Amino acid sequence: MASVTNTNKTRCKRQRCNIDIDKPEEEIGGGWIKEEHLSDKNHAPYIIRCDPQIINHTKLYEGYVDDNDYAKDSLPYRYITNWFLSTLNQHSTTRMPLPKKETGFNKLYLYGELEFNPKRVQELEEEESVTVPKRRSIKVVVTKPKFWTIDMSDSLRGIWIKSNNAWYYLKQPCTILIMAQKPSDNNNKRGNNNNNSSHNTTIVTSQANLHVQFRAHLGLLSNLYDMLGEMHKEEVRTGGKFPSYVSLHKNLTPQESYNKLCPTEDDMERNPQLNSEPFDMALLRKVPTFVRKHLKQFSKELTSKCNFLVGLSDMNRELVEAKKRGEAWALDLDVFDYLKSAEQSEKRSRRYPWGEKIHKDKATNYLNSCLEVDVPTGMDNTFNELYILAHSKPAKKNEDSTDSL
Repeated sequence: MASVTNTNKTRCKRQRCNIDIDKPEEEIGGGWIKEEHLSDKNHAPYIIRCDPQIINHTKLYEGYVDDNDYAKDSLPYRYITNWFLSTLNQHSTTRMPLPKKETGFNKLYLYGELEFNPKRVQELEEEESVTVPKRRSIKVVVTKPKFWTIDMSDSLRGIWIKSNNAWYYLKQPCTILIMAQKPSDNNNKRGNNNNNSSHNTTIVTSQANLHVQFRAHLGLLSNLYDMLGEMHKEEVRTGGKFPSYVSLHKNLTPQESYNKLCPTEDDMERNPQLNSEPFDMALLRKVPTFVRKHLKQFSKELTSKCNFLVGLSDMNRELVEAKKRGEAWALDLDVFDYLKSAEQSEKRSRRYPWGEKIHKDKATNYLNSCLEVDVPTGMDNTFNELYILAHSKPAKKNEDSTDSL
């Protein structure tokens, strides 16, 4: 945005006297302002009247299949933290998990704090034309969320919610413990988020607690995105001479990829930074359909007929049969530590709980390193075999074409 004139400075100061950022004119109790009022010059907080772009951020185009979905509607990108899902006028007594169905926001509203764009804040402070509030966020309620999606980009991986006015990147969920309403599992599976349902139960929880299971699912996907999308070290060095690992793993089942990337004791001795496992296989067995759905949007090489996605379909059939037999792990009746799974996944991918990359972590963690332990610089026979496998015809089901690895 261009610099604000002195006239704007005077007007902003006058508006600042009349409108407290914590208590805007159009609020929903406790300082919450409706999303649609952010673009209304008669009701928006003064800082947004001076610079509407202060709550908008940038998003890189990284070449993933879903990148066009964000760019085609030209909506702004916003970061929302301390968020929670609730019902209008009852946000202090209700917390609801993210609906399993992407479009299942029936009578649910998104509350949270919009983070200011730090670069824009710095520019305004240098211009000294606008007094930026000490609190660098605005409390907002999105009354019409349309759907959620999982972004697979490297820089801003995580959950995004789209409304009619913007894309919202979900960062840290609210951690405040309250007496909250939680729907029964059957009610949630039907996509019915009516908080007046007789199936609801009262619990002491927080949005962060309700979000742990989905956080673990996101961590699992993140590990798989890193594993499939990682470039070989030599590709980084030579600028494209080598294939990326999606070309290899598409011809393997998830179990085969997992087995090949679990290091031996000798591997760990030679490279202590290796992960003990590439992803949480126990969790993958519980949610193969969820993972398959999102991986189909990751790369055009992951077709419905490739071994990796076929393997996920086979895992889902095993899950269905296990449910019929009443096995505890399949019915989610076992004591599965979702929080531990989430934390380990985040450590493997070096990301925050919401999926954003930890930029201060300069280390390079090659998730496919077990395939490269004996590979020196340059293309040797070991990686030649990987290259041949990646570009060969997929093996028939139940046949192992990877002995050379």
